[in-house]
Amino acid sequence: MSDLRDFLLGVWRLDRILVDGRIGQGGTMEGTALFAPSGRRLLYSEAGKLRFGDHVGTAEQSYFYDFPQPGRAAITRHDGTPFVDLDLTAGRSEVVHRCGADLYRGTFGVAAGAQWWVEWEVTGPRKDQRISTRYRRLS
Repeated sequence: MSDLRDFLLGVWRLDRILVDGRIGQGGTMEGTALFAPSGRRLLYSEAGKLRFGDHVGTAEQSYFYDFPQPGRAAITRHDGTPFVDLDLTAGRSEVVHRCGADLYRGTFGVAAGAQWWVEWEVTGPRKDQRISTRYRRLS
């Protein structure tokens, strides 16, 4: 990935599958993700319909992406706290994030064409989750 910022900029279709091993339940989220300029960084905003067990409702999330080098991104939460650092120069990046005693292990990857994906495995005393998201560029 030679220019990650340029690749991400724009609107994406997102399809997510969620599995919670602690409660034995799964769900899906369908929606859109927008990478919009915010100075030199990009503001990532996702919104969609979440179906999880009997629950059906809206879900939203946002992050900032800073680009210290063309194939790399430092992702922070909307409140400015660090989340993960990506290195997609080879098209794939393994990341780790601690949230209290819970551990998030993620893999980000670029697929053929205008597509990319994120896989999370979340373990710890409060969580046992698998989250898989696929992104496809919208024209």
